[in-house]
Amino acid sequence: MKQVVDIFRRETEVPLEIVIVVDNPNADVAHFSELAATDMRLKIHVNTSNLGLTKSLNVGLGIATGDVVVRNDDDDVPAPERLARIHAHFQATSADFVYSFAEGKSESNNSTWSIKGPIEGREIVAALRKRNFIVASTVAYRRTRVVEIGGYCEPFRYAQDYELYLRSARHGLTFSCIPEQLIQRRYSADSITVAKRKKQALFSFAARLMDISEAGTVSDAARAILKYSFILLTPNFLRRLRRSIGRGR
Repeated sequence: MKQVVDIFRRETEVPLEIVIVVDNPNADVAHFSELAATDMRLKIHVNTSNLGLTKSLNVGLGIATGDVVVRNDDDDVPAPERLARIHAHFQATSADFVYSFAEGKSESNNSTWSIKGPIEGREIVAALRKRNFIVASTVAYRRTRVVEIGGYCEPFRYAQDYELYLRSARHGLTFSCIPEQLIQRRYSADSITVAKRKKQALFSFAARLMDISEAGTVSDAARAILKYSFILLTPNFLRRLRRSIGRGR
């Protein structure tokens, strides 16, 4: 997290507030408290109990005051120019959500790969209705638009970002892409994407079924059931193998 905050603090060309939500009441945040005493752009909130990721995201959303919220998990490293690119993109477009490409990196063997997706808004939404190809830490969105539709859905302990994208699309929010790698997504054995893959898949499946029930067809439901059955039956070692040869998300 220190590395992420240091990178953002060096971006002085865009208006900025950095909201740090720590979901551990026993965490040592002395370093960040010292920084906040001299850098008024920093806001630190330590949850009084462990709330989990989704509720913590809503806490951060409630603290933030900026027009645009830029998402960044503590173990994903932003490019030095990330905020400037996002600021320029929102200035140039009317999009509500903006994501970028990313670089995946395995901490077990240092292999890397590109994580990409569609660029045009309609193609992004169409692709999201098949799978979540967006790395959460690449996303930025207009704060008021997300608040208007209720923020993150707290029953979703996993796949909360995917549920938000699909619900946002149903409410008519628009999507865009910056086709550059502005995040390095690091995969370790302890990350949610790896360690909780099947729970993540089940919550993702729930988000898809909710979306299909509102905007899809019976055939869409049948395809989703087949797809997620395959995902759940795929052994974890095969997913690790895909990443080791540069084909993971």
